[in-house]
Amino acid sequence: MKLSVLLIDDAEEYRVLCTAFVRMRWPDASVAPWDPVKQGLPGADQDLSQYDVILLDFRLGEEDGLEWLKILRARTGCPPIVMITGAGSEEVVLTAMRAGAIDYIPKASLSVDRLAEAIEEAITLSAVDPYFGDHWRSHNFGRRGTTIAIKDYRTIRQIGIGTSSVIYLAEKIVDGTRVAIKLMRSRLFRDPEMMRRFEQERKIVLGLNSRHVAKIHDQGIVAGRTYIVMEYFEGGDLKRQIAQGIGQARAVELLYRIGEALADIHDAGIIHRDLKPDNIMFREDGSLGILDFGVAKLAFNDAGITQRQSLLGTPFYMSPEQANGRAVDARTDLYSAGVIFYEMLTGVKPFLGDNFLDVINKHRRLPVPVLPDDLAQYQELVDRLLAKRASDRFRDAHELLAYLEARFGLCA
Repeated sequence: MKLSVLLIDDAEEYRVLCTAFVRMRWPDASVAPWDPVKQGLPGADQDLSQYDVILLDFRLGEEDGLEWLKILRARTGCPPIVMITGAGSEEVVLTAMRAGAIDYIPKASLSVDRLAEAIEEAITLSAVDPYFGDHWRSHNFGRRGTTIAIKDYRTIRQIGIGTSSVIYLAEKIVDGTRVAIKLMRSRLFRDPEMMRRFEQERKIVLGLNSRHVAKIHDQGIVAGRTYIVMEYFEGGDLKRQIAQGIGQARAVELLYRIGEALADIHDAGIIHRDLKPDNIMFREDGSLGILDFGVAKLAFNDAGITQRQSLLGTPFYMSPEQANGRAVDARTDLYSAGVIFYEMLTGVKPFLGDNFLDVINKHRRLPVPVLPDDLAQYQELVDRLLAKRASDRFRDAHELLAYLEARFGLCA
């Protein structure tokens, strides 16, 4: 069956270019160009299931491509959507992928090979995801296989997506135990830096013997993709709990548990560098575990860690020294924990902004926010965690735990 593509872009030259690129790889492909300025949003009565993939521009004249993405993804039969964007910032990419894009292509990187990889990626990943399963299993475009099977595991559904990997809920065939499978995107398999980070995460987690860190069960390569099989957390993440509201006592208790986790991680000579609510998960019994060591570093070994890498991380939780591209130690994770604690107490992040640079500049320069009167008893703690100079923070996670025990009567 021939490939069928819906191509939505307000620029005629890109519609022509993308059509040509698709047909260079699939000569008999059907490409339906769509001018959003003249034709508007595809109507609700339009059958999107006739297409195998949608290529959607980020900027659609006066229209917002992200809004179109959300609307189209909500429709029955919508195929996977690949976002094509001239705005290549990490925040735009993550926003698009969280809104439902299965991949993205910066226009500056657009080529026959890159576009073909994105389309094939959409085909393969969609075959793993039951949301698209029926649509994709009936298709074969004569390139590579369109399904992924990992020995001994049965995929249930997609539960997470990022710029470098997709995460699926799965179960062991032998006993039904639920696990999470982190699958690297195929185009990154040829990127030495991304492979290094993926392998680093695996080694770090395997080397950590802590109940506060997600356990790894298995790993391997399938269909040109590296994967890690890890512990699945039934209780969801801290981000969801913050959205639901967390009481003061619970916030202090969770900070203590996060401190215990950081103590184990730091004692093993590892700095996380990307601690955030999304990476703090909960088991069914309420205990927590920390995920995502892809940008972690060994505290006593800087080999291979470049300044560019030191800026990796999430701006809302980034310490001033990390934002400045300087050397970091365990206290950078304590700063991130302080941001999380502030957010647990107030429901909002201490520093917001219109873009990445705006946020990190506030972390660098603005004073620590003053808590409302009913939270004043936590101001000293917040001030120490969010101190601009690392030397003014707690010396390490153990000192933080001792403070919480003495001040609030907490214990392990």
